[in-house]
Amino acid sequence: MPYETATMHSVLWRGRNVVTDETICVRVFETYTIEGLRAVASMIRSTVNTTHPAVPSVIDHGYTDTGEPFVVYAPLPGRMLASLLTEHGAALSPAAVSSLVDQLLATLTDLHDGGLAHGQLSAGCVMAMDGPDGPASLAEPGTLKLKLLDVGLAEHSTVAADLAAVGRITFRSLTGDTWEAGKTSAAMRALSAFGPLASESFGAVIGLSAGAGQEHFDSATEMREALSYATVLYADNEAVERAELAAMARVGDTSATIPWWRVGLVAAVVTLVAVLILEMAADSTAAVQDDGPGVSAPASVLR
Repeated sequence: MPYETATMHSVLWRGRNVVTDETICVRVFETYTIEGLRAVASMIRSTVNTTHPAVPSVIDHGYTDTGEPFVVYAPLPGRMLASLLTEHGAALSPAAVSSLVDQLLATLTDLHDGGLAHGQLSAGCVMAMDGPDGPASLAEPGTLKLKLLDVGLAEHSTVAADLAAVGRITFRSLTGDTWEAGKTSAAMRALSAFGPLASESFGAVIGLSAGAGQEHFDSATEMREALSYATVLYADNEAVERAELAAMARVGDTSATIPWWRVGLVAAVVTLVAVLILEMAADSTAAVQDDGPGVSAPASVLR
């Protein structure tokens, strides 16, 4: 039965090899064109019998009885990153994004070091493998083991194209939205919540910069370093904000911790003093009035 969808309108099926009785994964391309068939053929040529750990090896391929192309992989228990992000439905924390994308860049580094570039990378062809403790999950993205489908799908794959694709995946993970070309300002506003320095650094990873335009990295390793730096800046900004909120909370709590009886006592004393002052003023006025209009001050006082 089908258990996942992938790029190029394809569906992953769990199956069993009738000859060896081994579990297999069958990917059926349900919608295809002449260009699509050529792309599938290019992918098969690039990955057939590959032993690269980041790339599922194509062990067989052909056509169904109804003419749909298919490829056969070794078992691929897991979920597509696109499915996990869609089900999560919201932005991941910068720390989680850093952990996830670092894993992806580590996988790409391994791939590039082996002389391969993907060329058509997207969240829809990144498989997060199930682990020994359970199904793939974004709860601990740093523990995910990733495999990349569609390697070689593009005839002229480049490292630069792979890194640009990682930037788009980073943006989607950080904001919960998909990146669209030409919306640089909107994208930077979406990142601004991480603080000015962190947003600029994340923008560089994504391929955006409010001032300098497109950023470029020569390797996945450089991009990993930039991502790590952006995450540190975010953590620093978050620590400052927490300290400011804590200080505000302490100021706000001071009045709240004064016992009610102290407030009442102070109010009573103030009232009593006011009453005494008023009484003294009234007594002085009365004394002056009692002297009468014909009374004058003693001569000793006038000297």
